[in-house]
Amino acid sequence: MTKNTKYFKTCPGCGLEKEIKEEQTYCKSCFKALHYGEIENNLTPIKQANILKEIKKNKGEVFLVTDILTFRTNLVKKINNYVSPYRLTIIINKIDVLPKSINMNRLYQWTKKILKENGIEAKELIFLSSLKNYGIDYLNERFLNNNSNLHFIGYSNVGKSTIIKALAKVNNIEAKNITSYTLGTTLGKISLQYQTQELIDYPGFINNSNFLNFLSKKEIKKFIIDKEIKTRNYVNLENKIINIENRWYFNIKTKEKVSFQIWINNLLKIERNNYEKFLLSLDNRENKLTRIEITFDSKLYATKKMLVIVGLGIIFLPEQFINISLFLPENIEWYIEDSFFQK
Repeated sequence: MTKNTKYFKTCPGCGLEKEIKEEQTYCKSCFKALHYGEIENNLTPIKQANILKEIKKNKGEVFLVTDILTFRTNLVKKINNYVSPYRLTIIINKIDVLPKSINMNRLYQWTKKILKENGIEAKELIFLSSLKNYGIDYLNERFLNNNSNLHFIGYSNVGKSTIIKALAKVNNIEAKNITSYTLGTTLGKISLQYQTQELIDYPGFINNSNFLNFLSKKEIKKFIIDKEIKTRNYVNLENKIINIENRWYFNIKTKEKVSFQIWINNLLKIERNNYEKFLLSLDNRENKLTRIEITFDSKLYATKKMLVIVGLGIIFLPEQFINISLFLPENIEWYIEDSFFQK
């Protein structure tokens, strides 16, 4: 065999036909993703739109997989332009990370409200945990009486490929595609023969305002919430700033001391630092932060609120008039949302 011989085979990581050395299993891109956390993702908004156009032309059910902690930002805007409500099912994954005190009926109403605000209709909402296998058997049984193809779409790191692997395991189907703490690993659509139909896993869409997009494989594993959350309780101190792993910070000012709660990865370290010294050090930081000033008055709202920082965590806001100084990496999305906890 000459040195110039080229080998082309299907990479089990991305599902694409690529040039791969004879002695290697994965293509170069997937090898880097698996071993070094280096992601080469070129899924532009145009390519994302092309995926939706392809699904619109094809028959079969469409399953939009979302993450409960960032549900609003995981929704594909105007998806009903491509997928009619009777073809669309929304899967709400990772409910196993929620504390057991969460009322599931209220959570269902919470998700319905957000869908209505976004003008999205679907024939069914399914709460699921791919890691705990909660809801997997129901989903599998639902497919038994369905001969149409099954299209899975969603943003990266919502657990889409993990759900598919869990479904494949139930049916003793081999599914080798990489599912790890990396963003956009599935680079091309992957098809599996599933029962009497074809199950298709499309590349994960990329949200460029999600903090996890800017992390290495090792760091993503540290920040992503993948176990039941232990709520952390704090009391505000105006001369102190809350420091979370030296990556994001906030200070809450009120007329009187108030308590508030934080949801982040249980292993992340939280410190209280001197606020004035922190402000003086901002210009010397290697990783620049954006300062955001938020004024919040709970009296203006009928429901409790929470501050969601996409890919980082959640702050449950106290029922007071407060001023929040929030320091985030550049371009990270945040928003105030109805709280999971209500009166």
